Amino acid sequence: MVVSKFGPGFATCTTVSNTSFRNSGSQFSKEEHHFLTLQTGQGLNESELVDALVELWGKDVKDFKKMEVPIEEKYGGSYCQGKLPFFRGPTIMKTLAEYAKNINIGVDLRQPYFV
Repeated sequence: MVVSKFGPGFATCTTVSNTSFRNSGSQFSKEEHHFLTLQTGQGLNESELVDALVELWGKDVKDFKKMEVPIEEKYGGSYCQGKLPFFRGPTIMKTLAEYAKNINIGVDLRQPYFV
C-alpha cells in the first residue's frame, strides 16, 4: 500500500525535482551516488533505503521501462518524459498503477490519497 498526502506524482520531491533522479552509472560511482543522496537528503534519508536504491537502480530502471514508464537515462541520472512543468510525476504513478491493474493487482486511486 502506498499512501500520499498529495495526488499521485505531485509530492514535493517529485515536483521540485521534475522527476529527475541521480543514479550511479556513467557519471557517479555507487559510492558517490550513496554519499550524494544522503547529503542531499539533509539527514532525512535512511541509509539502508539508500543502500537498496543505489544497489537496485540498474534493475529498477529496466523494470520501469518494461512497465512502459517513459523513463529516459541521461548523463548522471534519469528522468520521466511528460508535459512540463508538473505532469511528469503523475505520469510515473499513473503508468505504474495501470500496469498493476493489468496484472490484477488491486489499485485504488483516490484524491488526495493514492492507496
